[in-house]
Amino acid sequence: MKTEENSLEQIDDIGDTKEPGRETPRFGESFFRADRAVPAIEFRNVRLAFDDRKILDDISFKVRKGETKIILGRSGSGKSTTIRLILGLLRPDDGEILIDGEDVTFLSEAEMMRVREKIGMVFQEGALFDSLPVYDNVG
Repeated sequence: MKTEENSLEQIDDIGDTKEPGRETPRFGESFFRADRAVPAIEFRNVRLAFDDRKILDDISFKVRKGETKIILGRSGSGKSTTIRLILGLLRPDDGEILIDGEDVTFLSEAEMMRVREKIGMVFQEGALFDSLPVYDNVG
């Protein structure tokens, strides 16, 4: 199995950041297990292609509860696609996606709604409301 570092050929980096004094994520605290040994999000050998174009090729990484990861890469490298896979908006061609230790790769739309309720994100194209704080815009 490839490591996180060498499996990210198209995405430049998935790196760690630390927020001082922050032990739990802002979103999904009741969804994610208290056991830090179980990754909150895990990709195992995920592959995705559109037609003949490989978007993600054998991507594996883990995000543990309380961690913040940054996904860096060129335009079209698969950053937004990775987030869409986590949310179940896209399905991988191969590999597994686990949320809180549960394989969500092929959950039904109704089952994915339970997962999505606990994850907050904003796509780069998303419009924010100036009158609302970021938390309310995302949540």
